[in-house]
Amino acid sequence: MIRSTLVASVFILAGTTAALAQGSGQVLTQTQATLSAGFMPDPYVTEVVLAGNNVDGTVFGGNCRGWISDQPDFYLTYSAGTGALIFQTDATTDTTLIVQDPRGGRFCDDDGAGFPNARVEIASPMSGVYQVWIGTYERLQVQAIFGTRLRISDTQSTLLGPAIQLPLQVPLIDRGIAPR
Repeated sequence: MIRSTLVASVFILAGTTAALAQGSGQVLTQTQATLSAGFMPDPYVTEVVLAGNNVDGTVFGGNCRGWISDQPDFYLTYSAGTGALIFQTDATTDTTLIVQDPRGGRFCDDDGAGFPNARVEIASPMSGVYQVWIGTYERLQVQAIFGTRLRISDTQSTLLGPAIQLPLQVPLIDRGIAPR
């Protein structure tokens, strides 16, 4: 039953990429969602089936990086309120994010949520369709990576921290990892 006092609505639209709806344990086919400010549950979480591809993210300019597909991995139709809109990966492989807003503005990140997770926060989002590319930092990491999630929130405190964060006091070279 839908009540007239419902502040937010979430509609999952059919698409072609398999995804896992938060809390349902159910595999859905989707590449897009429609959310309104104040949506519940927050964060909205979708499973990423494939991250990365053969397109260099630097083609978007600015600080965009990583290896992405030629088409967005996720489309979000968003009805904005007054708060921020946040996109974040939750991964075990080094991911990047490129988000294009409805006017064509681009927001990019690598490790903004702590290695290996990317985070894009749009302080004053507008209503419309957001296109999201989820990339991998390394070119040869293009793969199906079940277990990586895209989290979307309009309440900062609801996003979880990074899945993996290396301790800062341990030099990378001592861990057998070559610096970039």
